[in-house]
Amino acid sequence: MFKCSGCGLCCQHVNKAVEALKDIELMEFPYKWDEGGRCEMLTEDNGCSVYENRPLMCNVDKVAEIFELEKEPFYRLNAKVCNSMMDEENLPLSFRI
Repeated sequence: MFKCSGCGLCCQHVNKAVEALKDIELMEFPYKWDEGGRCEMLTEDNGCSVYENRPLMCNVDKVAEIFELEKEPFYRLNAKVCNSMMDEENLPLSFRI
């Protein structure tokens, strides 16, 4: 299982992910986001109000499974992207993956 730190940045900037993945089949995103990119399903405590039924693009483990990717290398790639976003936003190192 991917070790998400719960910082919420991916959901606060979901517009970037939607744009990056728009040409990949199965990666539809059914929700809206505000002018800053914050997903309408993100709760005040950085939780997801539709977590159990979240879109595929929001589920690292499911993406690896469906696209038959080796999980550990895929996790490392996701962690690298997450940590880069955290650096850009100056999040505390305690959130790093």
